Amino acid sequence: MSVGGEFQTLCRDLFSNSMTHVCSAVVPESLTKKYRNRLINTRDPYSIYQLDSRNTSYLLVFHFEDMLDCQTIQLTDVHNLNCRTHSGDSKNLYFGYSHRMCYNYTMDLTSDLKEHCGARGYEENMQSGYYYTNHDPNPDIRTDVDAGALLALPTLFICLVISILLIAFLRWRTSRI
Repeated sequence: MSVGGEFQTLCRDLFSNSMTHVCSAVVPESLTKKYRNRLINTRDPYSIYQLDSRNTSYLLVFHFEDMLDCQTIQLTDVHNLNCRTHSGDSKNLYFGYSHRMCYNYTMDLTSDLKEHCGARGYEENMQSGYYYTNHDPNPDIRTDVDAGALLALPTLFICLVISILLIAFLRWRTSRI
């Protein structure tokens, strides 16, 4: 099962309904030291959203400053989410090369980040989706290619050039004999 498929299966509830913005902040140094999560650094922006239909489910979106403009969001698939801003505008956000994880049990990191950004009085988390974004402003370029395929293209080209040069050298060498 692919990572995106696993996230979509484990966190299927997050795809079923909209989520409302709880709070946003930047990751404090104390939490990066406490959890040693290699995917977040001190001062990384994050936003927390609570699932409207199940108030114990949260989605934490990391690395994308503009998320705090989104009053509500709806995940349409693992790469796209619809954002409704405070002014009522809707926009699609595309995150093509993001890392996602889902936990169907209480996560202390979620609780600590909620507390850090001032979210008090919310239900304890029983499900946390962590969405480490890598925002791609142009999703139309290559939405169906992963990093491995992109790395393979230059490698194949170099192998082709070397093969042609080798064949040319061998032909030249045999013509001299």
